Order: sequence, then structure tokens, then C-alpha cells
Amino acid sequence: MKRLNRKAEIEPAAEKHPPLDDLHPAHSKEFEFQGCVEVPMELSEDQFLDLFLAFIEANHWSFGGGVRTIVDGYYLNADGTPGEPVWPEEDE
Repeated sequence: MKRLNRKAEIEPAAEKHPPLDDLHPAHSKEFEFQGCVEVPMELSEDQFLDLFLAFIEANHWSFGGGVRTIVDGYYLNADGTPGEPVWPEEDE
């Protein structure tokens, strides 16, 4: 029976692949979420994003994605008018 190179088998993965930003590539993961955060009407989208991103950064995480403002079940257009409904099947 041929013997494999045992040293190569037991070499720690961290030595083969150095850590990237304190996270080993094999030990990072992501959560994709779809949902809404209910906030007071006076909180702007920019204020919400500042708070949300501060939370993400305080935990040394990163965020990729976007945000859309919803008022009374409708996406808000850039001009501040109601746009498409969030749940169009409920309008039927």
C-alpha cells in the first residue's frame, strides 16, 4: 500500500491560506435577508443608514446591498411620491 504525504495532510489550513482582514477565507459567511425595519416617520433614510452601518462597522462586519423607503405599503419614489406597492397581490 502506497503511503500519502502525511505532512501535507496535517499542515494547518491557516498556514496554506493566510488570514484576510482577521477572518480566514474558509471561516467567513454571509447572511442574506429580506425584510423591513419599522422606524419613526421622522427618521430619514440617510439617518437610518448611518445608524445601521455604524452597527455593522462596530462589529467589524461589512454590508453590501441597498435600501428602499416604504411608506404605507408603497415604495417611495425619488421625488417623494408613492410608487409601486410592496405587496401587489394584496391590491387585487
